[in-house]
Amino acid sequence: MVQARIVLWIMIFSMINCNMFLTNNINIAIVSMVKYAKSSPGGAAETSVCGNRTIATKQYSDNGRSKLTWTKDERNFVLGAFYVLPWLSQFFGGVLSHKYGTKVVVGLSTVIGCVMSSLIPSLAYIDPRLVMVVRAIQGFIGSLAFPAGLYTIIGHWCPPHERGRFMTVFLGTSLGIAVGYPMFGYIAETIGWEWVFHVTSLIGIVWYILWLYLVYDSPHDHPRISEEEKRYIKSSLGKSTARQNKLPVPWVAILTSMPFWINIICQFGVIWGRFTTNIYVPTYFKAVHGVNAKENGLISGIPFLLKSGLSYLSGVITDLVLRREMMSKTGVRSWSTFISSVLAGATLIGVSYAECDSNMAIICMSLCIILNACFITGSSVAIVDMSPNFCSILQGICGTIGMISGFISPALVSLFSRFYKDDPLEQWKLVWLVTGAVYMIPGMIFVLFSDSELQPWNEVKEKPADEELIEKEKK
Repeated sequence: MVQARIVLWIMIFSMINCNMFLTNNINIAIVSMVKYAKSSPGGAAETSVCGNRTIATKQYSDNGRSKLTWTKDERNFVLGAFYVLPWLSQFFGGVLSHKYGTKVVVGLSTVIGCVMSSLIPSLAYIDPRLVMVVRAIQGFIGSLAFPAGLYTIIGHWCPPHERGRFMTVFLGTSLGIAVGYPMFGYIAETIGWEWVFHVTSLIGIVWYILWLYLVYDSPHDHPRISEEEKRYIKSSLGKSTARQNKLPVPWVAILTSMPFWINIICQFGVIWGRFTTNIYVPTYFKAVHGVNAKENGLISGIPFLLKSGLSYLSGVITDLVLRREMMSKTGVRSWSTFISSVLAGATLIGVSYAECDSNMAIICMSLCIILNACFITGSSVAIVDMSPNFCSILQGICGTIGMISGFISPALVSLFSRFYKDDPLEQWKLVWLVTGAVYMIPGMIFVLFSDSELQPWNEVKEKPADEELIEKEKK
């Protein structure tokens, strides 16, 4: 019989894949959706900043399919609409999961977001602004589930010495992108771009049916878990989690907790770094080094695959260290953060000084993406270590504050481009220097001052059975 927590890992992993499909499907579909203006009969040619390559700009034909005549601004607004509201829903996702359970909140938000994708083909022919609205709503709903909404169920299912390995479930973010891009590209080219969105909906519906049958908020609620596994999980967790579904949240203790604020600072740096690299790496390599779209896909895709491998390896190693009591939880989380934030930030500084050395820039940027894999066994899982009972709320707060970087980072890049419009190399040098520093400084703060042990405000005094019975009779 397959262990219930292995089934849970598989279902959360597949949920994250659904979330990545939902987030990124339009990035590929829009290539076939929109009719791009032709600058010349034979195509245009662009020269990179370093002048070491010439970029051939291919022209797209209709291939007998309907194309949309959106302007460049409309395309950009449609692509960016998904990221307008996630900062707001991060907090609510954590609170709702704590109150109503992960099964309900994550399940409904994922399937609703996926099903809404089927609205996009029809709305796209009417007005791109309608697509923007749908994408913004999808971003809000999808962020209720991921990542904050997951932390409650992880806290109630994962023994402390298995959390690092279980958190490798987040490698679904990397594999979801690596699998989704070629899959949606093939669909768009063979049966039409509209089916990219319909397939996303179908995948979400199938996933939701399995989620309803296979996933439960705690081992106590699961009807098919073996007694042996239930006892193992219960004994491993001890009194760190409570069976009560609606615990009073110790807001004052949480908001005045120094270890928690140190974690917030660290995660803000990580989210800033990931946001900046995910958006601007392709633009940087095209503008500065003359890397075309096909090569850009390889440069972006291969590091994500390697990142997935390091994520799993990091989880196995950290769990082994904790199981054998070779290091404290604080020590393990600090070392993982040193790799994922400090060393990753240092490689971005290497990118900034690579200038026209394409090979050096590719190596350093790839190392940054790969090393950041250890984030899941560092400050990310430290949230669960600190408070299994309230980890979804903690991560909701972390995500809300971290997502603010989604406004700051693009504004800073635009500012650099204005100041250095005649010197793009200096502009990109400053972008990667600042991003590297934002990775490194919060990471060092976490390494030096963090505390990932169970916090005293996580403890919940459970009421005696007779007292609970009296309260129920009164109701």
